[in-house]
Order: sequence, then structure tokens, then C-alpha cells
Amino acid sequence: MYIAIFYSIRRKRQSVSDVIQSQGMYAGYVSNISSTRSCERVMLIQAALICGALESTILVFNILPRLVLKIFGQKAIIPLGVFINCYGISSRAILPTVYFIYNKQARNIVKKFLLCLR
Repeated sequence: MYIAIFYSIRRKRQSVSDVIQSQGMYAGYVSNISSTRSCERVMLIQAALICGALESTILVFNILPRLVLKIFGQKAIIPLGVFINCYGISSRAILPTVYFIYNKQARNIVKKFLLCLR
């Protein structure tokens, strides 16, 4: 779904940039387009990672318990519960982790804050 939204927005932006380039309205607009494209690529990677994490969470919570109980029986209930809880906690850390990996400004803010604590 995010990919469809991304390409819809990108197609509209490209048609607008083609009109502007054909009319020769802005000279500095071409450099803006290249920086916008790299920003869009980073946002698409972020969306793909977050969507992958959300989809894997659905699989772990819905399909894994049935599969594990079918294979190992009732003796796997406690380890399965521990694993699902740990996975649930770690999956909630995906969004801020991806944000700090791909956002340089956020990393710099946190770095300055941590250096002030010294």
C-alpha cells in the first residue's frame, strides 16, 4: 500500500517537474529534484522496513502459535509465550530504530544531547 502511495505521489511530482522544466521557469529547480529523489528513496526504504516488521508481527502473533503447538504440543506453551512477548517488545522498537538510522538530523540532536550530559 505504501509503495502505491509513493509511486502515485512521485508520478504527480514528475509531471509537475516536467512542466516546469519544459517552460524553463526555475534554474535551481533541477538540483532540488535530485535531492528530493534521494529523500524519497530513503523514505521508501523506511516504509518498506516498517511494513516488513508489521507484517512479520502479524505472522508471529497469528500463525506461529498454531504451528508450534501442532509440532511440539503443550510443552511449548511457556517458551512460545516468552518468545512472542520478547518479539512484541522488540518489534515496537523498529520505528524509532529505523528513524534514527535514516535521519541524520535526529542523530545529530541526540548526539548533542548526550554530549551535554557528560
